[in-house]
Amino acid sequence: MKKPLLIIFLLVITVYAWGAKVLSEPFSVTQSDGTTLLVTGHGDEHVSWYTASDGVILVHVGFEYYIGQIDSYGNLTASTQLAHEVGQRSATEQTLINSQNKEVFYKNATNT
Repeated sequence: MKKPLLIIFLLVITVYAWGAKVLSEPFSVTQSDGTTLLVTGHGDEHVSWYTASDGVILVHVGFEYYIGQIDSYGNLTASTQLAHEVGQRSATEQTLINSQNKEVFYKNATNT
């Protein structure tokens, strides 16, 4: 009786381990410049990314969140611009945000 229960338990644990998702609850972070940013995680064990409260795609590097740069293939890299909430953004930050090709990024993320 113990062996079948152990096998079932191990199978259930394996299924849950394969389906690891990013915690998608919004959370607040304090950036190195003292500003606060609301961030949400997305993805799974294969691909993951973060967004600001208004959907701007972010990259997490160390303890900081930067505006993401998306190339023509949909690959995501960190810019050098620290991310801020909508009302605290500089013109440079807004330019980077406007250049994000989210359609290509999401297409690439779902094909991975």
